[in-house]
Amino acid sequence: MAKDSFWLLSSKGLNIFIQTAYFVILARTLGPSEYGVFVGITALATMINSFASWGCSEILVKHVSVDRSLLKYYWGNALLTVFVMGTLLTVLFTAIGPALSGGNFPPVVIALIFIADLIGFNISSASSAAFLATGQAKVTAFKSILIGFTKLLAAIALALVLEQTTSLQWAYLYCFSTMLPAILSIWMVNAWLDKPQVSIPRLKKEFVQGFYFSISQSSDFINENIDKIMLASAASLQATGLYGAGFRILTVFKIPILSVAGATFPRFFQHGAEGISGSYRFAKKLLPMAFAYGLGMAVITVVMSPYVEPLIGEGYAEIDALLKLLAPVPLLIALQIVVGDTLTGANHQSYRTSIQVFAAALNVVLNLWLIPRYSWQGAAWATLISESTKVVGFSIAIFYLHNQQSKTPKVDEEE
Repeated sequence: MAKDSFWLLSSKGLNIFIQTAYFVILARTLGPSEYGVFVGITALATMINSFASWGCSEILVKHVSVDRSLLKYYWGNALLTVFVMGTLLTVLFTAIGPALSGGNFPPVVIALIFIADLIGFNISSASSAAFLATGQAKVTAFKSILIGFTKLLAAIALALVLEQTTSLQWAYLYCFSTMLPAILSIWMVNAWLDKPQVSIPRLKKEFVQGFYFSISQSSDFINENIDKIMLASAASLQATGLYGAGFRILTVFKIPILSVAGATFPRFFQHGAEGISGSYRFAKKLLPMAFAYGLGMAVITVVMSPYVEPLIGEGYAEIDALLKLLAPVPLLIALQIVVGDTLTGANHQSYRTSIQVFAAALNVVLNLWLIPRYSWQGAAWATLISESTKVVGFSIAIFYLHNQQSKTPKVDEEE
């Protein structure tokens, strides 16, 4: 676990600098309004992205981390799922996306970004899952750097090569810089691991589990991104750009804990073979680190917030206040990843999904109430409340399931 975490942390550490440069160049080049268009469309794509993959990466890790010979089937099923579902969802939301945004999202920009995120990104993710499940975290680390680097090159091209910079021009570059690593990812898995083979029986068998993973991830993504879409329609594109810029910075701070989570995810399934007690024992070893990291990032966010506006431009005058308000988010994310994976590893994904759906619904209701009144401040408070709800909900579920297992150990063993 330490070796896998090292490789993933090393790549993510480098990606922090890559994504920081990418974000600064893009925010300065596009400006708040055009950047707001990009933020709004990527938020929409992110919310439905999990349905384009249907949990194929998590299902691949679940089975291949235990039996390496199954890789060809789950790799083939992953490619089929992403191509079919990604294409269908891209066509659908290219048609209805402009109406959802009040006419602020051009159809061509939607199509290009959706192709990149729903097809290209998910192919790269499934490929990374294949290498991670087979114990090759260093390859996953390399691929992560490659994806970040191609997007940085695209942002540099936007700033230096093109005279007039618009969201449409960036969408073309964004699509190309995402699909190129996806094509390379397919070649890498086919050449180094195994060639894909579609297995319809396995696809049917994992349909319900994939649905749980999709709903779970989609609920998280809705929780993180619905406010950006609602800001674009109920407030302004400038407020959307400001809010998106603040969350981009917080996303960089989440990278290290997500790296460790990627390395530990297969092990939650191994420990979860003993039920919730096994995955919970493993989680207790990770919680102190997650808490310390999240708290440290919250402090750093507050300290650095006054220096962000001079870096990204004058159009983001309120970024200081926004970052200070959102400073607890990295801590909440770190805690909910550990306690959430505790439920998933013990085969209690349904509990995790239910809590995430409730938190997402709560976030939508709060945004409907707060954004028209308080703009980005209302969106920030809705995020803090909904993210806290997930941490509390996951913890209560673990406590309940642990007590149930301790009372009926024989039944749990038979199950």
